[in-house]
Amino acid sequence: MANHVTSRVEIQCNEAAQVLVEKWMSAIDEMDSVTLNGDGCKYVWNLMEDVPAEVTHEWTADNIGTKWCYFEDMYDNTFVMTSAWDWPIKFIDWMSTQILAIDEDATITVTYEDEGANFAGYHIYTSLGERGDAIDWDDLVKMVTEAIPEITELEESSDEYFDMLYDNIWDAVYKWQDEQIEQKGN
Repeated sequence: MANHVTSRVEIQCNEAAQVLVEKWMSAIDEMDSVTLNGDGCKYVWNLMEDVPAEVTHEWTADNIGTKWCYFEDMYDNTFVMTSAWDWPIKFIDWMSTQILAIDEDATITVTYEDEGANFAGYHIYTSLGERGDAIDWDDLVKMVTEAIPEITELEESSDEYFDMLYDNIWDAVYKWQDEQIEQKGN
């Protein structure tokens, strides 16, 4: 089974761009769900124009950035998506272009992580440009061992080691993402 990647897209914008955000949210609410692996899904490409009647994996790779991607949740000005193997960079590029065309002072902040903690990252879009970074499993393990030195006293193949690692790895992911986003500059 493909690894699922969760992405959160937070949009900070003026009232004019907010009209578009609310239009997207209404459109998502009104979308019919389709079944994917037994779950009801609302595919992200349903927001886009010029989508072919037959959406293929090649088309989604070229236009979404992943094999598939659907909306999981929405709250405030945040869209939560689930995708296969990677974050949907091309779709979020499209969203950001739409918002920044209306509000040049908008900021679109993306955080994403693989369900198995194989990688995590962030990306920020503004009219001044973009910045982002990603870390992998080895980086995450290093962050956990630095935060909890007693883990280094355990045998790496032991259940206790993995329990301690997994009990703390998501805190490390979210802390790292928050620290990166808080850095100044674009």
